[in-house]
Amino acid sequence: MLRPLKDDDHHPLSSVVQSVKTNRTRARQWWDLTLGRAQPENDSQRRYTRILQSAVMAFAGRGVAILVSIISIPLTVSYLGTERYGVWVTLSTLLAWLTLADLGLGNGLLNAVAEAYGHDRADLAQRYVATTFWILVAVAAGLGLVAVLLWSWLDWAALFNVSSAQARAEVGPAVALAIALTLISLPLSVMTRVLAAYQEGAIANYWAAIGNVASLAGILLVSRSEGGLPGLVLGFSGAQTLVAVVSVWWLFTRHKPWLWPHLAAFDGQHWRRLFQTGVEFFLLQVAALVLFQTDNLVIAHFLGSEHVTSYSIVYRLFNYLIVLQAFFLGPLWPAYAEAMARGDWPWIRQTFHRTLVYGTGVATLVTLVLSLLAEPVIRIWTRGIVTPQPILVWLIATWTWLALWGNLFAFLENGIGRIRIQVILGLLMAVVNLVLSVLWVQQFEVIGVIAATVVAYGAVVAWVIPLDVYWILHKKGA
Repeated sequence: MLRPLKDDDHHPLSSVVQSVKTNRTRARQWWDLTLGRAQPENDSQRRYTRILQSAVMAFAGRGVAILVSIISIPLTVSYLGTERYGVWVTLSTLLAWLTLADLGLGNGLLNAVAEAYGHDRADLAQRYVATTFWILVAVAAGLGLVAVLLWSWLDWAALFNVSSAQARAEVGPAVALAIALTLISLPLSVMTRVLAAYQEGAIANYWAAIGNVASLAGILLVSRSEGGLPGLVLGFSGAQTLVAVVSVWWLFTRHKPWLWPHLAAFDGQHWRRLFQTGVEFFLLQVAALVLFQTDNLVIAHFLGSEHVTSYSIVYRLFNYLIVLQAFFLGPLWPAYAEAMARGDWPWIRQTFHRTLVYGTGVATLVTLVLSLLAEPVIRIWTRGIVTPQPILVWLIATWTWLALWGNLFAFLENGIGRIRIQVILGLLMAVVNLVLSVLWVQQFEVIGVIAATVVAYGAVVAWVIPLDVYWILHKKGA
């Protein structure tokens, strides 16, 4: 007759039962930590807790951004038509270049404040925040003045290569509104960097969700009122700018009032420290924008704005995977920076290796599945307006996998301040990509543009950065 199993029995089934109990206990512990019901016991647990909280809120917050994008694309395509929608997408690409106006200070601020947090220096963090904020105010004002002076010299209809009377009439006012709202938002961007540095990305995602819901409401309102392309810019970007103003006021008056960017806290010494790091991030942003944001401009210039529509929608669909990946990798960046400030290299190595193994597997699976489903999904999504070429789908899928895999290494290098090698390789890759795009778009049309991106990234960056990460972790003995 069999006797009941006891906890101390050395029986295979007993081991399985004990393992299940242990896993349940650990899962319950992490669930309580994520919900704030328990307090972390050490720095490692605290970092993982913040990462989990940020990732959960990213799904709730930035997941709203994805939902808004999914809903708004068929609305805007149907409302604007292919040519004006191409202008809308190209305008978004043009505005992405205005993000360079922060001179890399935003990312430099993130690392600087994360280090100050690691050393428990709230006073130092305030000086970094104030210095960055007022520099960005000055930059925005200066760029606004330049835009006013140059406005009458620019033919926006020719630059966007549009032919219809409606598109030619609307493109100028739409550009003016978009530039103004982008410049207003420039100094307000410190909010997300500060929250990320304190590993409170969950809160930043909460505000992002509010901004995206407001943008969707603006799009729906403009679509019903026939506000045209300028109205769409005002409804979409204006709503996000308003939410950004409210979020910055909340940050500096309610959440972290000790960080209020008083003009007296501006510090020239810290200005130099921010720029030393910021210049590297600035150059990295230039490289990234050439790689990510020139395709639509090249297509619009050589083929016309109507050709941007099909390309951009396929690209947007696969780009959702990169956005989803950022939900997890984004919180790792400041966590790596803070761990490095404390000298906790074993935690950095352990976390990176876990991220690399699981991240590569998931990236491969989801990219393959989406590649197989992309054509019917896009036809349904755009109500039959766009039917993508299969080769375009697979080339964009290839690029997406390369980007997902490369980001696993890039976020670690950003966190530990390993920027210079990324800058050198990034600028080289940007030149190769742009030259090939201009040459190949004239021979192979839109296929040549994405092929240039794949070749440039694969040949220059995809293998060098992983080798550099391996070397730096080995050198630190982590």
